[in-house]
Amino acid sequence: MHSANQKIKSLVQVFKERRVKPGPYYEMAAKAAEGHQFQGAELHGESRRNDPPINTNTFYTKLCESIENRLLDSERTQTLLNGHVYLTNTVGLLMSKII
Repeated sequence: MHSANQKIKSLVQVFKERRVKPGPYYEMAAKAAEGHQFQGAELHGESRRNDPPINTNTFYTKLCESIENRLLDSERTQTLLNGHVYLTNTVGLLMSKII
């Protein structure tokens, strides 16, 4: 659980950096949207061309906030780990008495 939490924190850091420099795939998507084609496929119908562009700073800020709200805080993580250790020890003790 701790390892997963650390990986998510790393992903949040990448998203924070993307607010400043969106990255190569975003640049490719922006160029495709500008030309209304991606690899020969039409991207927008006539009625969709007036859709406002996505603000990358706002997008990545909200994405970071959403993920950070789901992260475990360190106190809760420690409580869960302690509970797991207690449960594992208890089950081991019970199994040793049965066997």
